[in-house]
Amino acid sequence: MDRTDNFRRSIALLILLTLVPSVGCINLVSSLLYPTNETPARYSGMKEKKVVVVCIASPSFRSETDTSRNLATMVEKLLGAHVPDIQIISQQKIDDWQDTSNWDRLDARKLGKGVGADIVVAIDLAHLEIQEHPSMYKGKADFSVSVFDMTDKGKVVFESTDQTLEFPANGTFSSASLTEDKFRRKFMQSISVWIAHDFYKHDAHDYLAMDETFVTNR
Repeated sequence: MDRTDNFRRSIALLILLTLVPSVGCINLVSSLLYPTNETPARYSGMKEKKVVVVCIASPSFRSETDTSRNLATMVEKLLGAHVPDIQIISQQKIDDWQDTSNWDRLDARKLGKGVGADIVVAIDLAHLEIQEHPSMYKGKADFSVSVFDMTDKGKVVFESTDQTLEFPANGTFSSASLTEDKFRRKFMQSISVWIAHDFYKHDAHDYLAMDETFVTNR
């Protein structure tokens, strides 16, 4: 099952959940829509490898340096928790190397070589926006992900380009229930889960569970 199928099922689930009031019915609908929950990794070559995650954010939005570091940190934590025997190269090591390398944050392969990585996960965060309305929040992000194998001359071994993610997928979050900073963190977490899921076997419901509109709208 690919991501398009998962999203179509997710949208169908969101619609059906507006029609059923009980948790038991929700679980039944979910089971019918997802006969199997397990989704394989789209790229599974990180086991027992030294992996560095770097995010390059557009300077067009607020605190792009903090945003890029936070997203990279969230992704690397997920990889560390779910990919067997992976060795994560920390963001601090990137900072230490960058201080002496004059790295322009454009060449991911140069970074990988500099910090001794086997695999580089490069996230290009082209756009991130939180649409503010008088009483609600909605996030939108445009990004691409490339994976480079430094043990094979920096070969591109995986790409996921021109991704657009809206959060929540259905509806909005009320600004009365959380601050903008808390919403931003939820939004960043949703992006990190979406990206990290490409690299390990996961439950197809995990991403949907983050989108709380299926609870608030039922």
